[in-house]
This record gives sequence, C-alpha cells and structure tokens, in this order.
Amino acid sequence: MLKHISIKKLFNLYDYEIEMASNDGNPIKNIMFLTGPNGMGKSTILRSVASVYKRKFSYFSLFPFESMSFDFDTCGVEISQTTQYKDVDEDSDASADKIVTVKCDYFTKGKQPISEHGEWCYTDGVKGTIADNMPNMEMYFNAQKCLYISDHRLVENYDDAVVGPHLVIEVLRNIQAAFSEGYSAHMDSSTIAESAKIEKINLMKPLLELLYDCDITLPFDIKIFDDNSVSDYQIACCENAIKNCGDLISKLQGFYQFVDNSKFLGKTFRITINSGLQFYTINEDRSMLGFNQLSLGEQHIISQIYSMYFSPIPYKLVLIDEPELSFHLMWQQQYLGNIKKAQALRQCAFLIATHSTQVFEGKFELTTDLFEQNEKLFD
Repeated sequence: MLKHISIKKLFNLYDYEIEMASNDGNPIKNIMFLTGPNGMGKSTILRSVASVYKRKFSYFSLFPFESMSFDFDTCGVEISQTTQYKDVDEDSDASADKIVTVKCDYFTKGKQPISEHGEWCYTDGVKGTIADNMPNMEMYFNAQKCLYISDHRLVENYDDAVVGPHLVIEVLRNIQAAFSEGYSAHMDSSTIAESAKIEKINLMKPLLELLYDCDITLPFDIKIFDDNSVSDYQIACCENAIKNCGDLISKLQGFYQFVDNSKFLGKTFRITINSGLQFYTINEDRSMLGFNQLSLGEQHIISQIYSMYFSPIPYKLVLIDEPELSFHLMWQQQYLGNIKKAQALRQCAFLIATHSTQVFEGKFELTTDLFEQNEKLFD
C-alpha cells in the first residue's frame, strides 16, 4: 500500500508532502483527494504514481523535478532527475542537445533489506544508455497494481478506463457459466429449517431476479421463489451457484444500482447478456442509444464506475484525474458514496485529483491542498 509521497522542486518550484496514512500507519479511510489551482501538478503527480507502478520511467524525463520519494508498506522508491546540455560551437545555429538522466532506487524494509538501482538517459526525448537491474521492484509491482483513470479516459487506449458499447456482456457470460457450473455441482440434499429457509430466500431472491432481468439463463423457473415452491435442494444449489460466481454478482448488483440511482434524464436502460449496457430514449420510439450518443458527463461517469467494478486489473490503488468532468451537481454530491461502494468490493485505496469540493462532500480531512503547501511562493 502507498503510504506517503514526497516531491522536491516539481517544475523547479513546488515541494509536496502527501500523507496517505495516519501517524499510527493506518490508512485514512484509504481515500485521499488532491486539491489546488491549475498548474500545480495534480495530474503530474497521479501520472507519476501510475508510472512507478507500471515502471514507465520515461515519463520522468518529460518535466523538471529534483526528486520524488514513494513510501510503501514494505518498500520504498526514490526517483531523481538531472539535466545537462551538450556544448555546441558558438557560431553554430544548432541548438544544444538536452540530456535528461532519470535515476531510480528501490529498497525493501526489514531485517535483510534489498536495494536496486536503475538509470536511464534521454537525449531530446530519445532513450539512450540504460543501466538497470531491478527484479525485486518488478516482482513487487506485479503484485501491487494500480488502476489509472485519467482526464482523457474517453480516448481509447489512453489509460486503464474501459469504455465500449457492450460493456458487461463478457461479465454476464462469465456469471452464467459459473452459476450453471455451481448449481449442477451441488450434491448435498440435507433439510433446511423453515426459519433459515426464509432467510436464505430473502437473501438470494434479489440476486436471482437481477440475473433473470439480465436475460441470464437460470436452471430453474424464477417463479418458484414467489410461490414458496422452491425445495431445500434447489436453495442449496442456488447458494452453491452464487458462491461459485465469486464477487461477480455483487459487482453486477453494485453497478446496476449505480446506473439506476444516477437518474440519466430522458433515458431508461437495460443490462442484458446479449446487448450489454444499453440506453433507450423515453418516448414512443424508445430509440436505442450507443455509448457515444450519451452526453460527455454520462460517458465519463459510466467509464469510471464500470472500470472500478469490472477492470480485470487486480489493483490495490485507484488513481482518478478530475472525476467531476461534465458532472452536474447531483452526480458530484453522489461521487464519494459511489467510490466507497466500489472500494468495499475491490478492497483498494484511492488517490483523486479534483477541483470540486462536492466530490468529497466538503470533508477536508480527506484532502491534501497543494496550494497550502506552497502559498509562501505567491506572497
């Protein structure tokens, strides 16, 4: 888990200390918002964190800074940058080559610490010499991945956000396969007490109705749960089937509730195994709308939440740049609640850059303000 970020002379100006954990080392609700005016480096900080997780060290040659330190639970990463210019003849019209050297030191904590070093040289953006031997760093970040959702999340292949016209088809197909396998694999035929039976039915019924509404083929008639004709054996089979789906059904339920609660004006929606997520206009024609026909705000919020719930990346940290883009006030006010629900399912931390106090509900204890840390520069 990322615990602390320390940055020196970002853009040759700013020093930052970003605390992701409290004094006792425990996470501060595992959610941190970066605030501050444009131009102070919020997006750069998020991309820098993402670049550490993905070992994309070329990014650190694109902007000036002195050093960055990233403190994790069991290790640390320190990155520094130096810039030189090749000498040119005074009478020459050629500009001096800019040589940027990026150095990275990785070290583990504990009784037998391990240290590794990497160094990359870039001449006018082109990689030159390489010196690195960092297998332990690669091993750590292969296990500790991040989900990076940038302010360009609607641009295909720009980051880890998932956008498409048929978002949940594969998820629903996986649920159907796992449910059928789990249902048919159950062999126990023990009797269930009446009170326990009612409790089990009340827990399972909403999930099964959701699967039915998504056109997932169930190995029984859903009506048996309405007229209490379901047998003990069928209840046990359903329990085993739901268990076999892992957390996919819970993710589907959370995503469905999010779309339903978001109140997309003038539109209704369906999630089905054949068409995925589809919106329809509320008029006589009930015209079907493709993802690209939704408003920018609608596309932004769907791409974010879908990525959090269903990304195949086993991430431990979510980085989100300006989540409020094109959001009206109600969506901004709902945002913290939305990410907390996704967090509960994915068991992850969040680092979010924003200009809106609404997205963190005015809870400034969840924020690090970059301007406050450097306001003396502007006196």
